[in-house]
Amino acid sequence: MVTILWILGALLGCAFGVKFDALKCCAPEVWEARIVNTGTTNRQKYSFNNMDISFAYDLPNDRWAIDQVHPVDESKNLKLVFDYNLGKKYAINTAGCFVEPLDAHLNPYCIGKNATFLGEFGAGLPRHGQYHRAWSYDIFMFPLRHTLVVSKEHCLPIKEVTYSLIQNSRHFFNNAWAWNHGEFPCNPWEEPGILELGECFKSHRKIKKEVQGTQPTAFVLNMDYVDLNTTITNEGIFQVPEQCPNDSWDSVKLTDFWRILIMRMKFYDEVKDAPGLD
Repeated sequence: MVTILWILGALLGCAFGVKFDALKCCAPEVWEARIVNTGTTNRQKYSFNNMDISFAYDLPNDRWAIDQVHPVDESKNLKLVFDYNLGKKYAINTAGCFVEPLDAHLNPYCIGKNATFLGEFGAGLPRHGQYHRAWSYDIFMFPLRHTLVVSKEHCLPIKEVTYSLIQNSRHFFNNAWAWNHGEFPCNPWEEPGILELGECFKSHRKIKKEVQGTQPTAFVLNMDYVDLNTTITNEGIFQVPEQCPNDSWDSVKLTDFWRILIMRMKFYDEVKDAPGLD
């Protein structure tokens, strides 16, 4: 039912073609949630991810973290801590602790300026439900489109759906060379001039053909946020081992879920994408 209402709200928002820039908002400076990753569709194959995932966002202390625990397979457990005050990002799994430098700062978790308002809808029974707003934007202007539903009252994320806009987009997430040797040659969030000229897309397209060929690929990722709080009730999510000897994430296995989350957090790190922060 929520999904149906969401779609109806989206259609109404698009039909009237009204700009709702004034409704763009930022989540509280401190919040936490559990993430239900209900699955990924890739190459026409659906996978269900039965994980207990905790997420914490702490803007005053310049940090965010996520902790994934598998109910039966400890090898799939993974914890990431991005501490901008320390200038380090940590990955902790059963193989050990891995750390790399981090030279950015955490900015407000906001609806981006390039987002399109899709509509407002209520979830639940009249007078007892909650109202949400839906937005859509391209994370890097390409190749991913992100649809985000936030609570009307606090602008906290409720549901997120990310899907590919072009054929053969899987390589953006699963190209081992790119993830083991840094970013792709062209990063839209770092080189907006190249992006505007279209060269960024061309460079990605060239890599796509070299790495994966031309076979079309579909990709959809769905996430739901539950047990939301505007405080951090579990400070342990930010704790890391005193000794973290591994200075590279090269051997850390990241699924599409983790990669998209990290890339999306980079998007939110851009001050220019936060309303009123020019």
